[in-house]
Amino acid sequence: MLRPLLILRSRFPTHDLVIAGSRVAEYVSHLSFSEHDLHRVHFLDFVPPADLAALYNLADACLLPSFYEDFGLNILEAMPSGCPIVLSSTGACLETAGDATLFAHPTSPPDFAAKLGRLLADDSLRTTLREKGIPRAHTFSRKRTAALTLNGLCEGVRRNQNRQGDTRPHDP
Repeated sequence: MLRPLLILRSRFPTHDLVIAGSRVAEYVSHLSFSEHDLHRVHFLDFVPPADLAALYNLADACLLPSFYEDFGLNILEAMPSGCPIVLSSTGACLETAGDATLFAHPTSPPDFAAKLGRLLADDSLRTTLREKGIPRAHTFSRKRTAALTLNGLCEGVRRNQNRQGDTRPHDP
């Protein structure tokens, strides 16, 4: 997250970077960033889930450079708040986000910087991603997931019963 910011700093000198997460500041302090590099970078510790929406609402964009996501819960935290995302083009991120985000290669800070710069400079693009992100996030509601899971389990039981010749009716 820091390297794309450093690449873009001269184009967007008034933008701050806010990084949330337990012990992130401690981790970053062990990396090779100078005090100047960390100017306008703010480290928050753990942010309670109830406060995440407010944080995303205040952001112009969300950067999620991940090497691996098994589902991408943080994507579904940002999208309902209308926060446009620049996301890694790996793992489940592609499927979870669909066409509601910009994608960048996770090992390429210049690619992330290019996508973030495009997003920050283009109001129309930010609006489009906001408009796509909110309904996209709602397709992954807990209620819908539970219903799909229940239906899948019931279908699996029915198939198993048919293979075994059990024709007794079973309620889901």
